[in-house]
Amino acid sequence: MKNLFTLLVLSCCVISVMAADQKQPEPIDTLLERFDNKPGLKTAREFFAYMDKEEFMDEPVVFTTATPLDTMKALVWYWAGEWYYAEQEYTLAETNLLRALELMEYADEKSISDNLAMLGLTCMRQSKYDEALHYMRRCYQLDSKSGDPDRMSSSLNMIAGTLLAAGNPEEAEGYILRAITYAKRANTPPHGRQSSSAWQARSKTASSIRNWRSCMPTPPVW
Repeated sequence: MKNLFTLLVLSCCVISVMAADQKQPEPIDTLLERFDNKPGLKTAREFFAYMDKEEFMDEPVVFTTATPLDTMKALVWYWAGEWYYAEQEYTLAETNLLRALELMEYADEKSISDNLAMLGLTCMRQSKYDEALHYMRRCYQLDSKSGDPDRMSSSLNMIAGTLLAAGNPEEAEGYILRAITYAKRANTPPHGRQSSSAWQARSKTASSIRNWRSCMPTPPVW
């Protein structure tokens, strides 16, 4: 009887250890899956309520019954991409950012630019440099149309940082010099960002170019 009791205790301990070793899904994974399975106002609000609770965003996203479903999808997937990027889950980040980009045909150019920036940075983190540069150059094209020197400087910095990471410092130098030119023109803090994460991610890439750091604009406090 004593041996049987000992065996039961050991079995319970093994089961407990095995259960602890199994990775539990993060709340964001569950909320995103719930939205994907049944996209709509209720699941979108639940997703952003969690983002707000975690203080991941500067301002809450508010949907109404008049909000188009594609708009909800684009915003949920974009912010899921930002979340996974911050968690260094770059494959998941890229997947969700790409899904959001497909629905951004009629979005404002700053939102598209930030999505392209995050896609570029996500690809760079995975050493997919050609893809990263493709997205970053598209981002710069939109930023240059805006005429905003803050955005132009940050997107040029991203390109330069990616070229340096890819082992192409000669080409990177030209982008660095252009970034400095726009940085000097910027006399106000960066503004008009869709999100703080997009700007912070760009700023981290720029700050990696140590020889030129003193010439870069000071990242904003969000």
